[in-house]
Amino acid sequence: MELLREKNRHNCSNNGFDDLPHLIGLVLPDDHKLPEKYYTVRKMIRGLNMEYEKIDACENDCMLFYEEHSENTKCDKYKRDRYKEIRNVRLGLSTDGFDPFRDAHAKEYTVWPVVIVVYNLSPSMCNKDPYMFMPLLIPEPTDPTKDLHVYLRPLFDELKLLWHTGVETYDIYSCTNVMMKAALLWTISDFPALSILSGWSTKGNLACPVCMGEVKAKQLKHGGKSTFYGTSRYFLEADDPLRRRTRFGSIETRSVCARNSGSFAKTMCDQIQFPPPGKSTERKPRDYGVTHNWTHSSPFFELSYWETLSLRHNIDIMHTEKNIFDNIFYIILDDGKKSKDNTKARNEWFFDLMEHLPLHLATECKLGGPANGRWMYFVERYLHNLKLKVGNKARAEGSMAQRYIEEESVHFCSLFFDSKVVNDQLHRNEAPRKFHDVELLEVYTYLTHPSLQTF
Repeated sequence: MELLREKNRHNCSNNGFDDLPHLIGLVLPDDHKLPEKYYTVRKMIRGLNMEYEKIDACENDCMLFYEEHSENTKCDKYKRDRYKEIRNVRLGLSTDGFDPFRDAHAKEYTVWPVVIVVYNLSPSMCNKDPYMFMPLLIPEPTDPTKDLHVYLRPLFDELKLLWHTGVETYDIYSCTNVMMKAALLWTISDFPALSILSGWSTKGNLACPVCMGEVKAKQLKHGGKSTFYGTSRYFLEADDPLRRRTRFGSIETRSVCARNSGSFAKTMCDQIQFPPPGKSTERKPRDYGVTHNWTHSSPFFELSYWETLSLRHNIDIMHTEKNIFDNIFYIILDDGKKSKDNTKARNEWFFDLMEHLPLHLATECKLGGPANGRWMYFVERYLHNLKLKVGNKARAEGSMAQRYIEEESVHFCSLFFDSKVVNDQLHRNEAPRKFHDVELLEVYTYLTHPSLQTF
């Protein structure tokens, strides 16, 4: 009880309290009665009958499920359900191509894994390797470019099934089988892959996939590239004083929509006649680069809910900040190969698409929440681990698929056993123990680094 009082007095966490009895127990006799866990202490004080009571209320604030209504499952007035069982799953999709051989002299070969992220899990779990899934692995001697949607057909059929019908799964809380449904929230990718997934090309004067033609870049006279310089003031409020600053050239009166809706994008896409898929087809749709930048029909609009989403394709913060940093850093270093500061660029301002994209990042954070669930950092780690699974270079994709299935099977089975029996992988900053001896402190049972050993 004294330990429990000190825990509450100093606001000690439950995990911190667990460590304290364990540390004290190391200097006590083996048959000591000191509880080892906070959970054990809680069980002891339950005998005092000093527990709290949870009372449910109707979501419409009209009644309490209390006393004579304590057994009711619906509200008396509005017939609202007392309990809400949320069994629907929210997903994210990511893909990126990489060379599986890790050999600069190897023949060009690209593998495109499609990764699914489950956002119903906690933030500490949903972006970790065991809880991310790879439903598709697309091997390509060259990049699939605009035809990647052809390979995504099996996945989209399953996504439509998960939304309209659902799949039967077991609910451990109610001990019954229920129909679980799932919805795809958005995609996560670098900028070239965003073009492939969305169907909107990220090249030329209409390169921004968010503005979708409302903001057009200008063609540089000397450099020949597209620049978005001078377009940032389009997004300001009508009465913003920066619009009247003449030091930017002139007073700005143009305004644009901050973000076009999914219905707008779908309507635009439906009005275009696209050439059939295939590498032999080099034609681009009519008015490409003039009124639109669509290269192919986006398969995501086959999902009935996709056009209702405000955020469909995330602009990756990781690659955006890297590209902007590189643009500035190599100009300062005067790097002859990577710097964009050359004779042609000095004749005119160069403000490319990478400097334009941050204008949309604040809105995406407002719509999608924290960026750590929508950037490519954890996806890149996953792809790196996937590359390490290549054992047979003659069958690279087969090696990755086989290793992935084996690890998924082991992880699935380990959930039904004690973690010490199956899942004995060391965590980060952990070291293997050389031996176990109850007479010694635990710190003396670990292996010593060779450079620290004495002779």
